[in-house]
Amino acid sequence: MRRVVCKRVLSLVALAAALYAACFALLAPSTEASNAVCSKIVVGAVLSLTGEHSAGGIHLRNGYEYARKRLDEAGGVPVRGRCHSLRIIYYDDESSAGRAAQLTERLIVRDRVRFILGPYGLAKTAAVATVAARHHVPVIAVSGLPQELEAGIDRSFFFPLVHAPSGILAALPDFVARLAPEMARSPRDIRLALLFDTTRVDEGARAALRDRARELGIEIIVDQAFGRDTGDLVQGLAKVKSERPEGLLIDAHPGAANRALKQLREMQLDVPVLAMADCADARLIARNREKAENVLCISSWRPPIGAHDGLFGSAESFTRDYAAHAASEGSKTEAEGVAASAAQAAVAVRVLAAAIVRANSLDHFQIRDALAETDLDTIIGRVSFGKESAGIHAKPVIRQVMDGKYVTVWPKARAAGVYRWPGTAPRPF
Repeated sequence: MRRVVCKRVLSLVALAAALYAACFALLAPSTEASNAVCSKIVVGAVLSLTGEHSAGGIHLRNGYEYARKRLDEAGGVPVRGRCHSLRIIYYDDESSAGRAAQLTERLIVRDRVRFILGPYGLAKTAAVATVAARHHVPVIAVSGLPQELEAGIDRSFFFPLVHAPSGILAALPDFVARLAPEMARSPRDIRLALLFDTTRVDEGARAALRDRARELGIEIIVDQAFGRDTGDLVQGLAKVKSERPEGLLIDAHPGAANRALKQLREMQLDVPVLAMADCADARLIARNREKAENVLCISSWRPPIGAHDGLFGSAESFTRDYAAHAASEGSKTEAEGVAASAAQAAVAVRVLAAAIVRANSLDHFQIRDALAETDLDTIIGRVSFGKESAGIHAKPVIRQVMDGKYVTVWPKARAAGVYRWPGTAPRPF
């Protein structure tokens, strides 16, 4: 394949003027040159495209592909004055961590990829990172791992954008405590019920939530985990119905989240405060319509975030452009907005491309070293692997579904509305 000098490059990082000059150099105009394509850098991704976790996996693939497309539109990734574009090989792990490990081995040994974009889910991320580290292949993951899953993983080849989201769920007790006066109660009179999906939520997240509730004097009366068995979820909801707590949090992967909401409505289980995590990832509004009304949604990312990115621009422009791209591909994002996992996936590609530019080399060890030195403003915040603690700490945002749209209700500085109680007024207790 004929290599050509890049026509134009949008700024990925603050580069030396000499490198930019090489990238902007033009060939003599000709039809052949203008239609030529960049050389390929092959990247691998093992995603859940079918099975229980398919909704999350598809969000990641969409984010990866959107960022790859934007890089191509920007003229590709320049290495030593020549243009390269990313080619991503996808394999479907069928929502299985064991299958994810097998396919990662296949990507590295048979397809000879030297960079891996992370999968969806904690167990699968751990499986992929373990195999890749054994082969000294860097993994850029959308999320970090709890300590119990990091054992045996060489952190010098594992680059999570966001820490394991233990602090996100802990925002709920604070928010419920603020609502207590409207229920004619003090925080110490509030009771919470917690239902956790074992395939998604780590013990650190549960512990952080429990600790914060304890600090506020909020009692947790139900604290139950559930897995793939629908019966476990129904049993947990039945217990919640009998206890009648003031607040219920359900944290589950997209498929289970939609199933939980359906079960909850069918059981006519009504609580003053119903919260779920990352509703946009589950496409909660599109899949449930009026059943999703008044649900609180805890998210790690919600534009505008105030940061600018050299490839995507602002978080606002990313949201607008991503929605337009999704519409052109036959997908709709109007009601849900951009899923946090899709935004994180796009940033993962952007971080890898920026490291390749900084390394100015295709040697994957040199690019690994450049990844380790990442310190970059992005649409999800500042990503820095050069410090002792890699990635960024996600800052939670709580939104409520109102009339088929998400309205931010917390934190107060970013709120676009106030919490709307189910029905006309809070229930008397």
